[in-house]
Amino acid sequence: MDDSPFSLEGGVVLVSGSGRGIGRAAAELIARLGAAVALTSRTASQVEEAAEGIRAAGGAAAAFRADVAEVGELGALIDDVEEKLGPLT
Repeated sequence: MDDSPFSLEGGVVLVSGSGRGIGRAAAELIARLGAAVALTSRTASQVEEAAEGIRAAGGAAAAFRADVAEVGELGALIDDVEEKLGPLT
């Protein structure tokens, strides 16, 4: 948990594009603030590596390969996230 006065403890947050760059940094910060993070990217290996880093630091994270620009993938993605981590906050 981060020393910030802001807490996401108990929440579940989905971060798209979280395999690298700004998306990954956002996912890491959200995890430090206490939320379980669903990381998603079109590149499975990048998003799994990012999720492993969060888990190694003591956070809760799960990786999902998905292209959020494909509307047809969104329903299944949300179902998978909520099955693994709980309802999105």
